[in-house]
Amino acid sequence: MRHKTGGKNRHAKRVQRSWSLQARENWWHIPVSLVPCLIKLVPRGVVILNVSHGPGNEGDRLLIPGTGLIKRCLSLLCGLFLMGLGISLVTRSALGTSPISSVPYVLCLAFPVTFGEFTIILTLIFFAAEVVIIGRSFPKRQYFQVIIAFFLGAFVDLGMFLSAGVHPDFYPEQIAVVLLGSAVLALGIFLQVTANVILNPGEGLVRAIAEKTHKRFGIVKVFFDTSLVAAAAVISLAAFGTVEGFREGTVISAILVGYIILGITLVYSRYGLEKWLAD
Repeated sequence: MRHKTGGKNRHAKRVQRSWSLQARENWWHIPVSLVPCLIKLVPRGVVILNVSHGPGNEGDRLLIPGTGLIKRCLSLLCGLFLMGLGISLVTRSALGTSPISSVPYVLCLAFPVTFGEFTIILTLIFFAAEVVIIGRSFPKRQYFQVIIAFFLGAFVDLGMFLSAGVHPDFYPEQIAVVLLGSAVLALGIFLQVTANVILNPGEGLVRAIAEKTHKRFGIVKVFFDTSLVAAAAVISLAAFGTVEGFREGTVISAILVGYIILGITLVYSRYGLEKWLAD
């Protein structure tokens, strides 16, 4: 009995080390390897998280004690809040906004609808597109993504309210606000991803397109963000005759967020902080 138990423990440690190495080598695929698309409750208080959309496709699975589910939900909410605050700070810098929020930002300048409300609308459009692409194999539990859309939109408006006093006048101050906003946004994305509870519709749509076209998630993500910025530029030119919401801050944020997430992930793996969510 001791031999069998020891073998299982050694196997679990090897799996954990292998996953950590994979996360370091393929850091741009972190959302794919961490974000689940299906949650199943099984006996003995264990939650099995499956990152695959389609039936019969096992995907990557993680075994997590069910008692950590509440902490994971709290981590998800904190992550969404920090994402909203980070997006707001980058926008307050007056050097552009983040790529994912470029379309809602331009639309809120053109119409009497808030930044967060347009974020909700666009996120629901992402969700609808995801359902259409995946079709009948779309997991029923993933319909909870609709709730994510409303939370994210509400937190964007809350972030704009909390950052109302942030109006940097000098260029170095504007850059500093972009850097701060990017760091907050990266931490929010990281918390949402490691919460491992439900997909963000934006990431879900990118994953669905990647699976459908058999392309890498990172490549599809780049084209997806570029398309959003291009659409925002077209809308801005049509509405104002100039490009709004896209400046150097947009580029800085797009590049920096990924590297900050990488750094946080390495610290998270190095010090075994995932145990906190599993307790």
